[in-house]
Amino acid sequence: MTGIGQYSAGRARPGRAAVGMAAVALLLLLGGCQDDKSAPTTSTDNIAFDISGTIGECKIYSDGDADKIIQSDSDCVVYQYGPGDTLHIQHVNAAFNCCPGEISAHVSVKNKVITITERESEQGCRCLCLFDADYVIPDVPAGDYVLKMVEPYVNEAEGDEPLEFSVSLTPSSSGSYCIQRDFYPWNLSPAPSGQLVGSTDCKEFEPHVAAHTPATQDCIQYQYDGSSVLQLNHINAGFNCCPVITAEISVDGGVIRITEKDSLFEGGCLCLCLFDVQYEIRDLRPGKYKIVVTEPLLAEGDEKLEFTVDLAACASGGYCVERQNYPWQ
Repeated sequence: MTGIGQYSAGRARPGRAAVGMAAVALLLLLGGCQDDKSAPTTSTDNIAFDISGTIGECKIYSDGDADKIIQSDSDCVVYQYGPGDTLHIQHVNAAFNCCPGEISAHVSVKNKVITITERESEQGCRCLCLFDADYVIPDVPAGDYVLKMVEPYVNEAEGDEPLEFSVSLTPSSSGSYCIQRDFYPWNLSPAPSGQLVGSTDCKEFEPHVAAHTPATQDCIQYQYDGSSVLQLNHINAGFNCCPVITAEISVDGGVIRITEKDSLFEGGCLCLCLFDVQYEIRDLRPGKYKIVVTEPLLAEGDEKLEFTVDLAACASGGYCVERQNYPWQ
């Protein structure tokens, strides 16, 4: 890549009257030196080029992250100048589609304003995510600038504050600048919360009728709306035949934990049964989660119903384990 602002400066020809001694003087002045038509001149006006960026994974914040230096509602630039004339930029909590493809940026420098316009090659998911994006911008002369990030999901026309600040680039200088955003995907409040929303009656499996899910399968099916609501259906959940079904639901970082409770030990019926139980978790950001279901009727050594989902990449699916003990068998 050529340096920022490099161009060729041509020499004007003298007029017809400028002959004789003036011409001789000019030749003597030049002597044996090269013509300076190609001598580079540095400027920072009207320069534009593209660069590639790199990002980490979609970030997940939780209530336990209050000690993090940069919170989820902060949109930040961390910069390092040097070695040489290289400017290193990390855009912390940059918003992109959850499946953004390749990340790149268009860089322009005009009137001492460095504008970095971020781009994504794909919009493969129905959700947004926060990432840390890294860029390396070569051949930036030292000096005082305004640095501005143009972000794909920040709308200045609708009043969103741009991420823009003044910076003095001197050898080995570094620093950071943040603004707070109160809208998705930066704003994570309220915290995720879950509830039991329904259940079937005791299920009957006729021996000559093919069931959609066999009785021996203990399953979770999930459906995500792409931004905040996760619906879970626990198929063939084992409880007492006369239960008052309750559950404790928590979301801690990347773990969704559902602890089911049964009235079996509170004077229920003297039998067990299978049910389908529905849960809903709201205000859940897209990302990777481990879903753990603690069931009241499992014996020691039974396989646990737990699995990992990536809600940014796949909005629906399911997971099953095989049960051989009563009431599944």
